Amino acid sequence: MPKIGFFWQPIDKAFTLRGTYSRSFTAPPLYQGYGPINNRLAGPGIVPAAFPGLAAGLTPVQDGVNPGLKPAKAQSYSIGGVFKPAFVPRLRIEADYSFIKEAGFPGGIGFSNIFLDVNQNGAASIFAGNIAKGNFPGSPGATPFANPGDLRAYLAADPANYNNVYAIDRFTNLGGIRVKTVNATIDYSVPTHGWGSFAVTSAMAYFISYRFQAIPSQKFYEYAGTATNGGTGVQGVLPKFRAYTTLDWSMGNFDVILGNTYVSAVRDRGAGGITYETNSAKTPATAFAGRIKPYTTFDLRVAYQVRDRDGHPNGFSLAVGANDLFDRMPPVSTNVFTPSAAYTDNTADVSTYSPLGRLVYVQASVKF
Repeated sequence: MPKIGFFWQPIDKAFTLRGTYSRSFTAPPLYQGYGPINNRLAGPGIVPAAFPGLAAGLTPVQDGVNPGLKPAKAQSYSIGGVFKPAFVPRLRIEADYSFIKEAGFPGGIGFSNIFLDVNQNGAASIFAGNIAKGNFPGSPGATPFANPGDLRAYLAADPANYNNVYAIDRFTNLGGIRVKTVNATIDYSVPTHGWGSFAVTSAMAYFISYRFQAIPSQKFYEYAGTATNGGTGVQGVLPKFRAYTTLDWSMGNFDVILGNTYVSAVRDRGAGGITYETNSAKTPATAFAGRIKPYTTFDLRVAYQVRDRDGHPNGFSLAVGANDLFDRMPPVSTNVFTPSAAYTDNTADVSTYSPLGRLVYVQASVKF
């Protein structure tokens, strides 16, 4: 697929402007087309997420593969620059804006989407063949939900009915993704007389927007700055801003690095997308009001490099350090104990925030 780029220094090497445009495609993973079929009980939060007011419960579901999946196609645009001003030696500022559009994103529909759409549209739902009572759709004894409202009414009539509702979520070429981001890096070093050298480096990422369309019939929903767990192709924590900054001081044989990780606050929207939009206007008013606080940790590392009489490293170094120096645990959602929370089985997203707490280490290395 084509890719076009440009590189321009309008004045001198102090400022560089660059940009790219590309088109690409991604073949569906073999697992999604020909992998195993998983029969299980769905998480207890699916029904309350689709139908506020109903109790949590387990439902038989099937995660199905789809040999008919097609490649996803994407277009991407980026423009950025590098600034190295002559009047501030050893300063480098780099920033890039990017916009990515992807169509036919392969992923699960999301059981909440299936429940909600079938309840709203009955036999007219595009997911009418994905859910039934009595057995899995297409199997003997399976009865579809033909009329709008039938599914919710059946679940509300008797909690035992949860175990008699069967749903299939096959991998599908979904609507698409629209992502706008800004990434920036700042590097600055200052040598001193008698006090060693100081260097500051910061790498930052900012989500302007992360919009996801679960299926072509839906609109694009915003996920940047939210925590979701709806199984609709976008789930987890997507903070608007995150950065890692280090302050490095070196003098003689010693090198000390202080690092800081910062992740901005996010809102817990439970299943997100159409489920969030449909249910956030309903009672209780506190549904989907969860908030996950900003996350900040510090790392510290002190290293000593042994040198020979001429001042050259002899290959041996020793370092001691601590990651998450102040033992900061992952922030929990204020929505965590409600069925609409993004994480009902865990109080935090450990794929975004480290669950380890303070980690102290000693490291020695020898090179010869």
